[in-house]
Amino acid sequence: MENYSGDERRQTVKCEAHELLYDVVKQIRDKLDDMEERQIEQQDRLIRVEAIVQNGLSHNVKEMRERLDKFCDEAEKRLVVLEAFNWFRKPLTKLKDNVIEWLIIAVSAGGVMYFFYHCGNKFLDKVLK
Repeated sequence: MENYSGDERRQTVKCEAHELLYDVVKQIRDKLDDMEERQIEQQDRLIRVEAIVQNGLSHNVKEMRERLDKFCDEAEKRLVVLEAFNWFRKPLTKLKDNVIEWLIIAVSAGGVMYFFYHCGNKFLDKVLK
């Protein structure tokens, strides 16, 4: 450093490889900047979509809860009315369940009555002889 005069000692001649290297580094920087911008845009979109979904779901859940509460209240009122008519409903339900049995019994009884009405005299005469 004894001979240093304070002037720069860089060479003014540039190598062609250095120019190519500078271009490649610049392209890489530009690509990284583009990637960073796209990532920021994607994060913003994701935040917006997440907010929309959360707001929509919470709104839908609240609405469904209100509708379900209303339905349960109406169902409870109907159940109370049904229980008030329990004395009438149970016998009719039994009748409905046994209607086929009663129909078969009625048809059989009608058939027996028809038989005795039209053929009763002949049958009794044959049985008694």
